[in-house]
Amino acid sequence: MTKITFGGNGYADDYSYIDVTGDASYLGEDETEYIIPSELQDLQDYADMLAPIEVYETNAITAYEKYRVVTSSNRKAAHNSLTNTVIPNYKKVVSMTSKISAPNAELQAIHSLMVKGAKLQLEGFTLMQQAIYKKTSFTAANKKLDAGRAAINQYTAKVQAYADKYSK
Repeated sequence: MTKITFGGNGYADDYSYIDVTGDASYLGEDETEYIIPSELQDLQDYADMLAPIEVYETNAITAYEKYRVVTSSNRKAAHNSLTNTVIPNYKKVVSMTSKISAPNAELQAIHSLMVKGAKLQLEGFTLMQQAIYKKTSFTAANKKLDAGRAAINQYTAKVQAYADKYSK
């Protein structure tokens, strides 16, 4: 069972647990060693590539959650949080996510949604930071964050569909 974490837009992380053993074929007399379909092994390898990113995303989202509602009394703290924690950590998420090359073409196509969503999230956080500084509307920032969340939700659904397809 593999855990894949998806987060963004200031919401609690979504977790998908994917059974990567599928219809395993046992090898050897004691039946303790088994092989899994190559597509599921690819998914496990892909999940392993994503694992180091989780700490940066968690740091960014946790800091963002503290100031989801910006008021005149917390405006400066919200701006500092975005400047010093959220945006630097999410830049790392985007950078690391962009460098991943999924193990097969199907997963790479799915992964492109994660890259798109992460970039939109970063743009949204940056627009939020600017809006706080300039004391302007958060509309543009919220639209970017919503678009990023939509791409990440689509990504999550496609990863689950991939796992289901090859687990049968």
